[in-house]
Amino acid sequence: QCKYCRDGLYTHCPYRQTLGISFDGGMAEYFIAPISALHLADNLDPLIATQVEPLAALISMLRVARLEPKASIAILGSGNLALLSLQLLRVYGFEPTLIVRKDSPKIQYVEKLGAKYISVDEIVKEKQTFDVVIEVTGSPTGLELAIKLVKPRGKILAKSTHGKPCTIDITSLVVKEASIIGTRCGNWDDFELAIKLLEAGKVKPIITSTYTLHQAREAFERALQRDQVKVVVRVAEEV
Repeated sequence: QCKYCRDGLYTHCPYRQTLGISFDGGMAEYFIAPISALHLADNLDPLIATQVEPLAALISMLRVARLEPKASIAILGSGNLALLSLQLLRVYGFEPTLIVRKDSPKIQYVEKLGAKYISVDEIVKEKQTFDVVIEVTGSPTGLELAIKLVKPRGKILAKSTHGKPCTIDITSLVVKEASIIGTRCGNWDDFELAIKLLEAGKVKPIITSTYTLHQAREAFERALQRDQVKVVVRVAEEV
């Protein structure tokens, strides 16, 4: 094992292999994976179990962030990671505010969860700021907005990966003495906690559409629609 693995930082191992990236993914009747990487989730519906990985990543994010108990928190976005973040923060005793586009069709799910939310236009107009801003929009403009909304000495938790460089206002970041903390995937313990939270129903994923393996192309096309939170391909039904 390398130093990163010995220190528990498995996601930074230079020899790591990633399912669906380094080798073929799990969207098939069968795939091969090392037994050391498998977690038992026998009490979870496979549909719900698809959310173990993203939830584990968010657990890792909050662990790294070390939030103050009374921190004010904003979540930028209304997609899957945003709604999972909302529920996870509630488990930890926080009640965040979601910042959403006023025309987002996903607001209906935010409302079903009883969350506080405000539109991007309104929050910019009111000049409200937060101790912690969680950026899960998937858009470079989300990080720009996060810098505007974070308080002096505050923290920006960046989860979005854009696939290309983005421009930020470094001057504002420096003047505010704010921090941007990038977080990646969860470690072993994060996965185990994610499974327990899902099994207990403390986090309830919102799955908006499901497809069979033979409908995979249609599933990807559906996932591009703005009203979708999470689209899942159910492989097991065809085995």
